[in-house]
Amino acid sequence: NSVAQGYQGYRTRGLDSSRSRNFFTLGGRAVPDEMAFVDRIEDSRGPNSVMSGIAQPGGTINTGTKQAGMSGSFQRGSVMFGSHDSKRATLDLNRPFGKNLAVRLNLVYNDNHSFRNFEHQEHLRGQLAATYRFSDRTRVRFEFERGQLETNQPTGDTLRDSMLAWLASGRPATATQTAIANTTRINQNNRRVTFIGNDNTVVAMRGTLATSGTGHSIADERLVDHSVNWGGGAQNRFSRFGILSAFFEHQLGKNTFLEFGYNHSEQSFDNRDPRVNRQLLFGDPNQRLNGPGDVLNGGAANPHVGQLFIESNWFRTVRWDQTDTYRGQLSHESDFKRWGNYQIAGVAEYEKRFFLSRTFRELWVDANTGAAPFNAVPDNALNNVFRRTYVTEGDWDSFALTGPVGSGGLLSNVRDAVSGRTLSSAWLRQGAPNESYIKQKSGMVVTQARYFNKRLILMGGLRRDEYD
Repeated sequence: NSVAQGYQGYRTRGLDSSRSRNFFTLGGRAVPDEMAFVDRIEDSRGPNSVMSGIAQPGGTINTGTKQAGMSGSFQRGSVMFGSHDSKRATLDLNRPFGKNLAVRLNLVYNDNHSFRNFEHQEHLRGQLAATYRFSDRTRVRFEFERGQLETNQPTGDTLRDSMLAWLASGRPATATQTAIANTTRINQNNRRVTFIGNDNTVVAMRGTLATSGTGHSIADERLVDHSVNWGGGAQNRFSRFGILSAFFEHQLGKNTFLEFGYNHSEQSFDNRDPRVNRQLLFGDPNQRLNGPGDVLNGGAANPHVGQLFIESNWFRTVRWDQTDTYRGQLSHESDFKRWGNYQIAGVAEYEKRFFLSRTFRELWVDANTGAAPFNAVPDNALNNVFRRTYVTEGDWDSFALTGPVGSGGLLSNVRDAVSGRTLSSAWLRQGAPNESYIKQKSGMVVTQARYFNKRLILMGGLRRDEYD
């Protein structure tokens, strides 16, 4: 499960697998499958790989969704409760209307938590399917799914060492901020304005000291418990999506079938993740804060001397995906008994996709003028917002970064005592947007022959793809 800009992927015997839904391709960052909507799962590998075209070496995993049934009405529901305040509810409702129309509704609410602090997966999704039968040989099917997901997925490992040697030597501190063993200086020549999440203050950190270490994961559970999720409550991903599918199916003969299909999917994605020193656990050896004018040692006593802390600069990624796929396929089967069973199928498909991604970074802004406060170039590193959290040892909930929670989550009107400015923060775009237009044309003919009571199978196919 990708912890930042995507959802789960799949492997088959160690090799990456492609995903599809009703045999329409799903991209690598597509929303997770909801098993309450799935009727069938197919794993195509080996000789069947001719069907996959441009796909991963592990083949294709296809999920077939539930369809509306003509055979009768039914309704099923479930409510479940689990550890860590997890809960889930489902509803599956099928109704035929006369002999030729049926409608099926599936609803799911899922709120899943774990032993990791802040970790959750909350989603609300609905699927509506309808089938209309013109005759015994002809029918149309429609399907629409809509949903939203909010997830907080921590990484698989814990905080990393940037303080163990300092801790073992008795947490030495200095009043003059002269470098001592197992410490390093923060930005001696440049401003480093840091927001302290514990008390909502702004501190000038230029030239102050922080501890150093190996960067290895901290294995001692007395120092960092396995429940720690250092990303905190702000490390969230939020998605809204919609999928619309339509199918026309016609039986031309006893063993000859024609299908036309269309699929439209769209997704918006908003992700927050810390990227600078994000996993390092530091110690603070400074007995005094900076004074007016960013002067070392001229300020008040440091209330956090000897404490451990984590800090980072936050990024935000916003994505839009939209895909339209058109497909036609024709299949025929002939059975000559002792002389073999033969199948042949042809498929043509056209897909177009639009993709746009933008990355933002949290930077300081002068609340009164709207200008960049510490360098005239807005995205200069001097304007980066660093958020620091001093942890309470043994209180594993406190081992979490302060971050931009909610729709904006930005800082507003905090005072920098050193410069005298009133500061806010803003998301500033980093680099040019990543914008792509993709078109793919595919055609395929595949045949299969079975002999000796289907014990010997011969298969061959030809596929051509044009990808722009």
